Amino acid sequence: MYELPSRPRPLPPLVRATTELRTLTGVLAGLGALLLAGALALGDVRRLSPLEVADVILVFGLSTGSSAAAAAALGAWTPPRILYRNILDRAPAPPPKARRESARRTRTRTIVAAVVTVAAFLGLATVGSALLLVVMGKPRSEIPHHLPTIAALIGGGWALVCAGAAWLVARWLERWEELRGRLILCAPLHAASLGEVYFTTPG
Repeated sequence: MYELPSRPRPLPPLVRATTELRTLTGVLAGLGALLLAGALALGDVRRLSPLEVADVILVFGLSTGSSAAAAAALGAWTPPRILYRNILDRAPAPPPKARRESARRTRTRTIVAAVVTVAAFLGLATVGSALLLVVMGKPRSEIPHHLPTIAALIGGGWALVCAGAAWLVARWLERWEELRGRLILCAPLHAASLGEVYFTTPG
């Protein structure tokens, strides 16, 4: 049976990696600070029981601590900054038919992604904290009382940690651009990927 030739998939627009990372840093930092400030302003933090405080410390500490340990193990072999530099030094030029996305469109897309990410953080913090409180023996009827405050503290902390990581990667990429006189491009929402996802073009 004759099959029609398949059409080639259109190439996604390429974005400037540093624009995406800087926008991500600002939105995550702003939302994270807003969540922490809101939790403190409502006054519920002072009413958390010792068990709930332990829940916040454990959920936030274990999640960020494991990530830090993995980063430290990676850095013991090759620092991430060097890995990024090696990848960028080998990055090819953009495909001939690739098109550049406007900075405004990149920022809009990144803002939406950052908001969705923080919402996901809040959902994960809520579920994880509730499960841990059950394991630690808190009566289920009492768990919902301060759960929004607990989720805001943990989710806000995660957002700030991610903002710091995005800022650090942005600084590495900007430094590479300054030294090489080239711009770093990538597919949307891939700016912090530690892999062969980058293209470079004269700046």
